[in-house]
Amino acid sequence: MTIRGYEFTGHDFDLLAPVEDIPAIAKEFRLNKGYLCSYCIECSIPVPMFSHKQQLEGLLHAKIVLGNPNVRDGLDNECVFLCLDYEGNTNISSGNSGW
Repeated sequence: MTIRGYEFTGHDFDLLAPVEDIPAIAKEFRLNKGYLCSYCIECSIPVPMFSHKQQLEGLLHAKIVLGNPNVRDGLDNECVFLCLDYEGNTNISSGNSGW
């Protein structure tokens, strides 16, 4: 993922690390244990779905919020909000946790 001209990579949205160890990244972004933090990402992802052996097209809307580093070497906030739209239906997560 490219953010403000810098490349980040990771297995999921809460484990994004800079591709290069550039000192300028520390001036532009907050890192915790080498991973990007203190941000909010909102995106929509097309999702193929199946219902009664019929393929449907769904759209997953995600909002991932990672807070600031805390004194226990973790983050003070981590929430994932999900909304799945398909065939006129909508399922929404509570967004009460990072899971």
